[in-house]
Amino acid sequence: MKIINQSIIKGNNLKKMYEIVLHEHSISRAAIAKKLNLSKTTVSSLVEELIRFRLVEDLGVTPEGIGVGRNPNGLGVMRGTNFAAVIDWAEERAELRLIDVSFGNSILNRSLQITEKLGYIEATSLCYSEAKDYLAEGQKQI
Repeated sequence: MKIINQSIIKGNNLKKMYEIVLHEHSISRAAIAKKLNLSKTTVSSLVEELIRFRLVEDLGVTPEGIGVGRNPNGLGVMRGTNFAAVIDWAEERAELRLIDVSFGNSILNRSLQITEKLGYIEATSLCYSEAKDYLAEGQKQI
């Protein structure tokens, strides 16, 4: 028997919302509510959490509305804010890939040859430093 609690439901709703925003160029909170069969209040609350986590951003008023009244604000995925560092230890080398979590594309690829002087532990430390420096340089350019 699977135990379901509010934390699991909230986590699943956040994941579904993020996936919807990821696959849409710009989508309103109301459209998300309709797709997920959730209240607009619930969606707004969860969207604020995604914004706070820097996964989603409010894109402002959408150019064209479907209904009557004011045009809704669109939501989009934040690019270049969340990364995963992947270090692959292969025979005689360590490979670093820095991946943008939002889109899955690799923004940095490096390979270090393992030698007697540069072991796997040292190579891993260098990979970490290089990824950190690369991201710090990117932040200065923004």
